[in-house]
Amino acid sequence: MDQFEEYLNDVRRGEKELELSVMKTKMNSWGEVLWKHLDQEVKTLGAENMRRYWSLEEMRRLPM
Repeated sequence: MDQFEEYLNDVRRGEKELELSVMKTKMNSWGEVLWKHLDQEVKTLGAENMRRYWSLEEMRRLPM
């Protein structure tokens, strides 16, 4: 992720040209970790898990 951010900063400063193939390569390097995190987040925020911590009334009061 650090390399991706560094590349984007270099592009913003005009030090490098934006190349989508370079971006894709950098993004693919952390894609597996990102998808695993997102899958875990969906499970954590699922109704079954949320019931363990909040009542239905408390959930309705959450600002969303």
